[in-house]
Amino acid sequence: MSTPAQIAANQLNSQLSTGPTSDPGKARSATNALKSGIHAEALFIPGESPDAFAELRDYYYVTYLPAGPEQLFHLNKAIRHDWLIQRFQRLEEQIWALAASRIEVPVPQLELAQAFHQENANLMRLHRRMTYSEKAYDRAMEAFHRLQAAQAAPQPQQTTAQTPQLASFRTTPSHVSGLPSLDGLEARVRAECAARNLDFDSFAPSPDEFGPGRKEEPGI
Repeated sequence: MSTPAQIAANQLNSQLSTGPTSDPGKARSATNALKSGIHAEALFIPGESPDAFAELRDYYYVTYLPAGPEQLFHLNKAIRHDWLIQRFQRLEEQIWALAASRIEVPVPQLELAQAFHQENANLMRLHRRMTYSEKAYDRAMEAFHRLQAAQAAPQPQQTTAQTPQLASFRTTPSHVSGLPSLDGLEARVRAECAARNLDFDSFAPSPDEFGPGRKEEPGI
């Protein structure tokens, strides 16, 4: 457990280690993580133009025409990684130039190896970040194209149950389909009447009895 004297000493030391106090010092401290640009999380670092990024973004928007928040999310992700890849490519050129400028005694035909020997750690870090962004770009564009393809695919049409049409009253019902038709039955009755010397017409009802204009008798 800290003694009161140790606590007072720690408080005094903390007041002496508060970082830069001047505005220029604070500005330099804020950009410490951007010295190499490899791990910079900011969308813009010194030397980069917001107008150039806006031009890149608009080019993607006009080319791919994102529809909906999901497509826009994946396309924006791809745009950001495209922007980072371009940053890493510029950074690689600058690292090689810086390493070449530090060669004190250039060896003919070996200047490239001498430069790489000086900056191999930074170059390897840079290549890892570049590979990550390239893969992330491919994944984002793949997801975007998958969403666009799903949107463009024809949607299956929903079919509604068809109401069965009412059958004609002249159609023979299925349960009596094996019976003779009315015309055939009449022909058989006429033949039977003729065989017995009977007048078929005397048995047939008149139109007045069962016709459409027949009036029901009272009490029926």
